[in-house]
Amino acid sequence: MDWDRQRDLLPHYAAVFLLIGVYMAAVRAAFGDVVPAVDILGVVVVVLGYPTVARLVGFAPGAWEEG
Repeated sequence: MDWDRQRDLLPHYAAVFLLIGVYMAAVRAAFGDVVPAVDILGVVVVVLGYPTVARLVGFAPGAWEEG
């Protein structure tokens, strides 16, 4: 396992977890209890959208560019 690559990706993993938590807290604060499908949809959007946004703003790690 390439530990340097994992170390470079760690802040991005942490950011995704943080964004998921913020999303869930915001949805709960705005709408109260929601069906699990709403939570799952939000998690999927965050997880799939984060790399795209990170690349667009130039914040993507080199490990994503290497493939």
